[in-house]
Amino acid sequence: MDDIILTFLGTGAAISKPNRFQSSVALKHPFGLVLFDVGEGAQYNLRKYEVPIRKEITICISHPHPDHYQGLAGLLASLSLLNRQEKINLVVPKGFPDYVKLLMHACFVQTAFEINFVEMEDGSFFKGKGYLIKAIKAQHFNNALSFIWIEDSRSGKWDTGILEEYAFTNADKKQIRAGKQVEKDGKIFTPADIIGPPRMGRRVVYYGDTKYNPEMIELSRDADVLIHEATYPADMHTTAIEREHSCTTDGPNIGKLSGVGLVILTHIGTRFLNPKKEKEIANKIHNTKIAKDGFQLVIEFKN
Repeated sequence: MDDIILTFLGTGAAISKPNRFQSSVALKHPFGLVLFDVGEGAQYNLRKYEVPIRKEITICISHPHPDHYQGLAGLLASLSLLNRQEKINLVVPKGFPDYVKLLMHACFVQTAFEINFVEMEDGSFFKGKGYLIKAIKAQHFNNALSFIWIEDSRSGKWDTGILEEYAFTNADKKQIRAGKQVEKDGKIFTPADIIGPPRMGRRVVYYGDTKYNPEMIELSRDADVLIHEATYPADMHTTAIEREHSCTTDGPNIGKLSGVGLVILTHIGTRFLNPKKEKEIANKIHNTKIAKDGFQLVIEFKN
């Protein structure tokens, strides 16, 4: 199945409301799973919302504030108890592997599988199976990062009319795929005659913790989904800036200016008292949803 499924495992801030676990988003793609942050309760909700964990797993930690990685030791321990053998990619800010090793030591966690530490900084890339992750410096404390998940582009569509009219065989198509010409009924066909332009893969932007970051406008251009924190309501914009966080309107403003399909607000703080009102404010700017734990979104391949 080619669909991408986003599952919000935790949508609360550092001090969460009773119905929200701490930050964690699961992105299931055709080749495996990417987790963006692993707040407390992430492994519980992976099971509750039936997110599969048997293919390639990549875990991205946005920054070393506890509400974004408190669930990591428990998750690694559980995967070990499930006898996982395949390596896990741990994509983290510079210097963060030392935190993880201390955490595992303190929690008596040992794994039979390899942990592939990938230290990232502004502009770094990580290549996974079927996708690329780009790290961008976030406007937040402690070397924080935002991430852009970019699916590999796909080859263009075949012109089925030409294929049928000239009775192209599988051998002919193999020649075309190899970049060679094929002669049919006296006509010469090149790959450009039969195969359309490459189709851009899907894109998901995960902001982590950050205040409004105008640099992300161009970097988020035409993404399918933009996941943006909204720790504070719209009328606490000044407080959000002072504490290097965002309010209700920051994500939708980025979404509007960058042309993303949908903005999803998460990392909801305790000051966020009237979600219905905040959703109305956000949607006056751009197409926006406010996530709850368990919220799922399917991103189909439309091209």
